[in-house]
Amino acid sequence: MNWLLIVIIAHIFSAAIFIVDKYLLKRGFPNPLSYAFWVGFLSFVVLALAPFGFFIPSTNQILLSLAAGMVWLISTVIFYNALHKGEASRVVPTVGGLTPLFILGLSFIFLGERLSLRELLAFCFLVSGGIILSLLVTKTGTLSFWKRRKIRLTEVFIPAMGAALTSAIYLVITKSVFSNIGFINGLIWTRLGATLGALILLIPINFRQQIFKKGEAVKAKTFGFFVLARGLGTASSFLIYWAIFLGSVTLVNSLQGVQYLFLLVLAFLFFRQIPQLKEQLEKGVLVQKIIAIMLIGIGLAILIL
Repeated sequence: MNWLLIVIIAHIFSAAIFIVDKYLLKRGFPNPLSYAFWVGFLSFVVLALAPFGFFIPSTNQILLSLAAGMVWLISTVIFYNALHKGEASRVVPTVGGLTPLFILGLSFIFLGERLSLRELLAFCFLVSGGIILSLLVTKTGTLSFWKRRKIRLTEVFIPAMGAALTSAIYLVITKSVFSNIGFINGLIWTRLGATLGALILLIPINFRQQIFKKGEAVKAKTFGFFVLARGLGTASSFLIYWAIFLGSVTLVNSLQGVQYLFLLVLAFLFFRQIPQLKEQLEKGVLVQKIIAIMLIGIGLAILIL
């Protein structure tokens, strides 16, 4: 499974990106909408791949590809809004756990994709680990947990779920585009859709005001982190798309829970520099994390062995 190694490498990059993004959203950029705009707008750099396979497909494929890119931008806006409000190590697993569930249904209906029994078993373990991480053990809430503790969904669960659904729609459409017009050409057209979507964000006056709202001056160090994040993001996205092109879009995205393993380590290492990354270390939370990591590990073992 060459695509499996590709996905794992991509998630190492992704974990680093989310740490940098959390830093930037708190310090360097005025709001998530502005940040998502610039990320989407800069997607036009994908035109650098034009010499390696660009061509003009049918009108239907162009429209489908552009629509996919716009859906990606919507998902990005929702995701960064959730990331801006909550902990990266909570938001990321929530989106990572729910996206494969949506993809499983959408790919079954629209792509005719079917998983073998072993693949479905691995999928269940991987996604279960991600979903467990989206629950927070606290002393207040709505669902009983033993006698004194309760479980509640984090406050960013709803926007994270929205990001997961739109991300799933985007990835299923993208898989279809890749199957019809090829990897490089499909990548170019979908990314151009993201750029177009970013430009559309400039039409509403209130959006435009938020995007170009003056905040604190962006320091050179902050801008350097932004460039670093976008470089890692480009590499990570390319690897994920390549894996989707080579394998199952459902299985590729079920592995998003693996990202937490790297994210957890990075959050522990950098929480002093970025206090928002500091995790709660109560006994119940630690048990929850250990169980989730074990489930993800079992899922990986089933795929590899």
